[in-house]
Amino acid sequence: MSVTQLLGPNSYLSYLDEAADGRDANTHRARVEFEPGSPVDAYVKVYHEDDAPKGLVNELIGYVLAKHAAIDVPARSAVILLSATQAGYLPAGFRPMKEAEGRVVAWCVEDVGGGTPKQTFRWKEQHGLQALRDDLKKWQKLVDVVALDAWVLNEDRNLGNLVRMAPGKYAVIDHGRVCTGNAWAVPLDRSRVHHTNMLALIAWNSENVEHAPLKVRSGVLSAFEAHADVLAKADLDLSEWLPLLVEGLEEQDVKDFLEERATFVPKHYKTAFQVLL
Repeated sequence: MSVTQLLGPNSYLSYLDEAADGRDANTHRARVEFEPGSPVDAYVKVYHEDDAPKGLVNELIGYVLAKHAAIDVPARSAVILLSATQAGYLPAGFRPMKEAEGRVVAWCVEDVGGGTPKQTFRWKEQHGLQALRDDLKKWQKLVDVVALDAWVLNEDRNLGNLVRMAPGKYAVIDHGRVCTGNAWAVPLDRSRVHHTNMLALIAWNSENVEHAPLKVRSGVLSAFEAHADVLAKADLDLSEWLPLLVEGLEEQDVKDFLEERATFVPKHYKTAFQVLL
């Protein structure tokens, strides 16, 4: 069974409040039943039709890969269908993606609680940035998330896309710009390694993973080398959802992108870190 559910309008109970919108989608908090009779607070993210379904595919890819890599993510996720009434909060002129029966297609994750580092630390001030870096050093999954973002070419792991659940413990959210962004086109770049790794920049003062501190490089390599197994575990999820969200050529291309990079990227960083093959 996939770790991502399909929920219908009956699972959406009520609108709660607006969330800070990113550049690509309209997001709000709502009461949602992932299981009948057990409502929880959740975030519902609706992409503009120009950015969907690639944005939805990216959310799915980022979520399931992180989940299978044992990185903290929201406990439950879903593609949720909203009725016209339920989607009435969308601003005038916003054109959401809709399925054949006219229901709005949205991404939904359970609220993990906590605040973002942007909310918790005065990171634009030097002492605030240092406090954040000191806290990130305690995070056992830091190297795993840096490696994940390098694998899927996520250049948007900004301080609003992490949730601080406790000192030295974070969950990752918002994967809409993996696979080079939500407007990717076939063929995806399988061989690109140089990218803006935002988490590496925040934690280690360099966006280039090749400049990771010596003491964490073995952990980074271990995370890279685990990606083939992570992808195998995620195959059920990807095989179930990709055909529903993208066309056949795009489906195969994104699968090839993930598979080839799971092999190519570890080899690149072994060489970059001067580790014997």
